[in-house]
Order: sequence, then structure tokens, then C-alpha cells
Amino acid sequence: MSKFAVVEKQFEYKGHDCICVFGCRGYRCGYVSVDDNKEFNEYDIECHGGLSFSGTLPYDYGQKETYYIGFDCGHICDGNDYNTALAYGLLTEKRFNELLEMQIHLPTFLQPVRSLEYVENECKKIVDQLEAVDNIYDTDKDADASIEFLKAVDPLSVYHNF
Repeated sequence: MSKFAVVEKQFEYKGHDCICVFGCRGYRCGYVSVDDNKEFNEYDIECHGGLSFSGTLPYDYGQKETYYIGFDCGHICDGNDYNTALAYGLLTEKRFNELLEMQIHLPTFLQPVRSLEYVENECKKIVDQLEAVDNIYDTDKDADASIEFLKAVDPLSVYHNF
């Protein structure tokens, strides 16, 4: 097999390139473009299983940006969908049968397979968290209005002494 994975969906959400990939191991991954090149463990992002990737994507997924963070759905709590892998041409018939036979003995056998819709929503959730952090630190915002708001909410706060 020459294909390792297929892009099931690519979309833009709030200015971020999002890519949903289905791989030969029978599970999906999601990737979101970012402007900085921090390691995935430097982000305070909640997503399925936590972030497990940061960097330049190793394969040509049609990415529009250079740097991405991502997650995978290949955890002990996730099932594998070898039928879809076979349908996408990611597995040979022989390997498909071997995996099905082995799968019965794995703890992931009865776990749910994460759908494309699930991965797409997790990508959006990541972007929403990135945007929330960006908005907190956005220097283009009207800082004076923020200070006035803080004074009005808590006039005795130390924040009024900017």
C-alpha cells in the first residue's frame, strides 16, 4: 500500500486551516493551523485525548499553512474502523483480515470509533480556544475601554492602577 492516510475533510474556521485525516490504523486525526511554532505541550488546549502533535505535517494533505497542532483518536478509549481503512484503499485484504482477527483480543474492540463529524467539532473546539487566548492578549483591542470596564466592575481592584 502506498497510501498512509486520506484527507476526509479540509475546511477553514475563523481563519485557521483545519484538516481531518483518516489513517491506515483505522482512526482519525485532526490538525489546526497556528501562527507560532510552539510544542504541543506548551498549549493549554482541551481536546480529545489532548494535543499529540505540533509541527510541519509530514505528508501532503493539501495544507495551506506551515505549522499545525493536532490530536489523534487512537487511544485506549477509541475503536478502530478497519472497514473504512479497507474502503479507502489503506489496507490490503490480507492485512484487513489479520487486523480483524487481532482486534477481538484488544481492549479497544468495543470502544466507539470517532466519526468525521466528531473530529471536525474537535478541530473547531481547538480554534475557539486559540481565539479566546488571542482575544485576551490582542493588543489591537481598545485597552482603555478594558481598563474602564475593570474600574466599573471592581473600583477597589488593583487593576485600576494601570
